[in-house]
Amino acid sequence: MSDPEEQLEAWFARAESEGPELRIGAANSVQDWKWSKWWLWNPQPFWFERGNYARGKPFKQAPESPEYHHFCTGFDELGRVSVERQYSEIERQGKRWFGETVFVHAPGMVFQAEYDHSPEKELKAARVHWLEEGQAKLSGHMTRRKTWFEEFDWSTDGRLVLTRSDVDGHVIDVDYDFARNPVEVRQTNAGRTSVIWQRRQPKQTISALGRVVTDALVQRVVQRLKAWSQPEPAWCLALSYSDDGNAIFPPLLGVGFESERRAWLAGKNAATYLWNPAEYRCFDPEELSLDLPGMDAQVRMLNQLIADKDAGDKGVALVRRVAKELRELDWSELMDVADDFVVFSVGTELVELEKDLKNAFGAKRFKELKKDGLVP
Repeated sequence: MSDPEEQLEAWFARAESEGPELRIGAANSVQDWKWSKWWLWNPQPFWFERGNYARGKPFKQAPESPEYHHFCTGFDELGRVSVERQYSEIERQGKRWFGETVFVHAPGMVFQAEYDHSPEKELKAARVHWLEEGQAKLSGHMTRRKTWFEEFDWSTDGRLVLTRSDVDGHVIDVDYDFARNPVEVRQTNAGRTSVIWQRRQPKQTISALGRVVTDALVQRVVQRLKAWSQPEPAWCLALSYSDDGNAIFPPLLGVGFESERRAWLAGKNAATYLWNPAEYRCFDPEELSLDLPGMDAQVRMLNQLIADKDAGDKGVALVRRVAKELRELDWSELMDVADDFVVFSVGTELVELEKDLKNAFGAKRFKELKKDGLVP
């Protein structure tokens, strides 16, 4: 067993057996707490760009009560992150549950332990990062099911190469400038290389790209449905967007069949199924995929900008614009539809279901659906 593997195993054992002590010690070392939405820091090089994760921005002041996706990050006297608390969607007795990650800094190393959001704070993962000149050269990751390592090769010609990734075998390389700011991130898997992040150009904005992508999406939905062999009458079309921090575009398409609706309305829990396209028999089939041929770069950059700027609300507004434009079409000429056929947008976690349905039906009809028990 190599030395890094031994160190990782030893850290996992300590993080599991000394969890309460580690968390208390990390909290006691904090000199400054900063609140944000999404992450403020990660020890792995170009972690935000590699995963297209939203980079948090500190709030001017602490919120009155934490919300889902809020983070509270504690910094020690040297300005290093000691603890990170990630608030969940679960709230009990007026208190929101949070997961907690502890960072222990040592010469040339950072030890990281992630605990879940339950009151028991069970250990989810332990990680060790070996540093050289402040940059990670090797990262080890251990969960209860698997262990993997990532090696980072910092070249002198402005390129970082993730040369080893035991978890999935892909290789990531990053072009960066003299200040070690990323320029482009590429991933190679099974001999195929694709760009997953790129420094934006001045004219690339959410507004400009949003117009191009949403116009193309409206056309793509119509094109897909015209070519589709519809098996039975439909009562709705749902555009499902990510509301959990993942890429919003393209949304997933769901078609609700009239036979499904009748069955649900005859049961006791219709509201549980009606507005959740993941429950539909026809949800994101390959023949209704909303990929946009020739527009991969625009879609990727739009998702990237939404993540970089923590602008999920703007991304969702764009999906709602697509749904609105689709509602204006005469669907009786395009599909076999029910008389009350509707097009609506909806988040995968149904976080803003009320707003999505009010957009689709109007406030009056929404109130009627709510009164009839057809909205959760």
